[in-house]
Amino acid sequence: MGILTELDKSDKKAMKWLAAEYSYVNDLANDIKLLEKDLIVTESGFRKGRSISSIMKDLKYIGRSEYKFERTYAEIEEELQLLVKRCPSELRK
Repeated sequence: MGILTELDKSDKKAMKWLAAEYSYVNDLANDIKLLEKDLIVTESGFRKGRSISSIMKDLKYIGRSEYKFERTYAEIEEELQLLVKRCPSELRK
């Protein structure tokens, strides 16, 4: 395959991981709101909830998405460097 095809694939993969990370950050925000509600003190003490475990799961997925995005971004940079090397010198300016 050509370098432009590879660049296009990597570009789409990077966008996919950024979209996933955005989704996980939204989930985290919602789970933090739930945690705030769960931590309201009642006469019998704190209400129990699953919010903390949900937040930890969200953070794990955010970390995974960020790692995969960074790896894909590095691939894009490498492919762009190869593309620049293949371009005629007049086009590099």
